[in-house]
Amino acid sequence: MTTPWPPRRTARRPLAPRVASPREPVDPARIGGRIVRRRAKGMDAGAVAAALEKARFDARQDQSVSL
Repeated sequence: MTTPWPPRRTARRPLAPRVASPREPVDPARIGGRIVRRRAKGMDAGAVAAALEKARFDARQDQSVSL
């Protein structure tokens, strides 16, 4: 026969209420620049410039679709 687990000696603490923190508005230009910088590691200057131009083009295309 097995013995049951001993009872808990500590009372469970209630969880703290989750408070929604205010969020900053999304800036697509900053996000695009961050993505390009992340992908640019190991690229030469010409490849970085081309990737940045492509990201700007994609951002413009996305803006015109959402209007």
